[in-house]
Amino acid sequence: MGLHSLFPLFSKDAQALANTHVDWWESSHAHIIQADLPGATKDDVENIVEDGRVLQISGQSKMAAAPSGGRCRRGERSRV
Repeated sequence: MGLHSLFPLFSKDAQALANTHVDWWESSHAHIIQADLPGATKDDVENIVEDGRVLQISGQSKMAAAPSGGRCRRGERSRV
């Protein structure tokens, strides 16, 4: 039994984190985080600061609609 079957949500989150490009700048008074979240708009993303020290960025991108009469053969840019 692999880790994916024991911890399905953790492995999905870990994969998402590994595939997310993030820049982090720090100054004497602020931290600035910029993340590439393809397929997500500002309204799709939620930022939560836990205990004043842990930033959680969450959201869900949507699969693009197939053209009329078509079907998706491969979808890498957005997650289902």
